[in-house]
Amino acid sequence: MDGSFVVLSLLRDAAAAGAEGNVDEAVRLDRAFDDESGEGYLLRFGDRLCFAERRTGETDYSCTVLPLTEVALSALSEDHFLTRARFRAGDRFFDCCWSWAEREDAEKMLLHLQDETAAAPATETGGTPTESASPAILFVAGLMFAAGADNELPEEEEQKIRELAPPQALEPGVAFYQQSTLEEFAAAARRALSDKQLISLLSNQLEILMADGEFSSAERHMMSELVRLLDFPPEDYARIEKVILLKNQRNGLFAS
Repeated sequence: MDGSFVVLSLLRDAAAAGAEGNVDEAVRLDRAFDDESGEGYLLRFGDRLCFAERRTGETDYSCTVLPLTEVALSALSEDHFLTRARFRAGDRFFDCCWSWAEREDAEKMLLHLQDETAAAPATETGGTPTESASPAILFVAGLMFAAGADNELPEEEEQKIRELAPPQALEPGVAFYQQSTLEEFAAAARRALSDKQLISLLSNQLEILMADGEFSSAERHMMSELVRLLDFPPEDYARIEKVILLKNQRNGLFAS
């Protein structure tokens, strides 16, 4: 959606909520937030993002304006001809969806959001990394903890991390890993990651650990300790581990 086509009433309501200046990027949503009927918009004003909606029967737009550095994309999926996204801002979530017609504009906005989040300066307290690290940064840090479980970083594991890591989160994610203990990482992950994100993290950590064809006792111990620190159900982790192990045994299982 061209930002110059945003209606004046929406601009006024956004300004009343704290938005300033021109609309740099705009995405017209398929409906209001949380799948409610009505209108929804994502509007970027410089370094601030406006979540705007007007549900069916309402006359005014409800707008929430936040710095980009306080917003994180916590889930993204394709659903037929719609893209669904969940944004997290503190303890609040915004569930959005947009059609294919808005896909290009939405991707630009998501890239800008990722860049701003990754570039946000860390706030340290006694040498401890920021507690507001984005899910993407924590994902990279988690991969690094997995790769470093046996105090080695083989070329295969480094390559796998580079393949999996969101580009803009690679450097801050590695920095988070270097400045954190496993306990601090787990505490941050518990705060910031959804259940689905934790499952994805653990699955990809196992992929990293098996990238060199081995799953050592040190690596198993680290994963068990992380599962405990995350308060993740051990039986659920056991099922994930079994599937990933079988996946990485494909050469032996299907040898001719």
